Parts: sequence; structure tokens; C-alpha cells
Amino acid sequence: FVSLTAPTALNPYVMLITGPLIRMASENFSEGVKVAILQTLALLLARCGPRLKAFFSALQTTFRKSLHHKSPEVREKTVEGLATMMKHNARVDNVIQDLVSQVRREEDAHVK
Repeated sequence: FVSLTAPTALNPYVMLITGPLIRMASENFSEGVKVAILQTLALLLARCGPRLKAFFSALQTTFRKSLHHKSPEVREKTVEGLATMMKHNARVDNVIQDLVSQVRREEDAHVK
């Protein structure tokens, strides 16, 4: 329904929808459910991005954790969500630093 609803109609509900979706994204659901949640978060960001500024930190954490999912489709939706969030985030350097740190930790774990 998010893709069919005008952003002005979503505005009163976007804050009420986003919090529960972020919490659900951290749960162990099937691949299809996880993809739907991440896709909805990306759509909300695309349609109402500036209104979600309060959730950027939680969204960044959610997307970062989802990058480790075994499903390529989940990882693809995660990247789409991160890219959309970065369009609305004035502090892109923090997102990039976080991702670089994550890659370094993973590389260090593989070297050990």
C-alpha cells in the first residue's frame, strides 16, 4: 500500500509504521517476509525520507545487520534501502565509515 499512497497521505502515519517495521526487521522471519519489510522501509524512505530523520540511526543499524543475511535478495533490498537513506541523510560519511568498519572487522575475523 505504501507504493500506491501519496506521500501527503502517508505523512500522518509514517512515524507509526516505521518503528514497528524496524523492530520486525531484526526478528528471524523467512526470506520473503524479510524482503517485504526491507522493501517497505526503502519505499517509506523514498516517499517520506525527511520525515524519517529520527529513525536514520536505527535504520542504519537495521540495514547493516541485514547485510549479513544469507539470502542475496535480502542483501539486495538492504543495499537499496541504504542507498535511499543516504539520499536523505546529510551525514553520509557516518554511514560509509560504519560500513568500512564492518568490512574491516570481517576481514580481521577471516585473517585470524
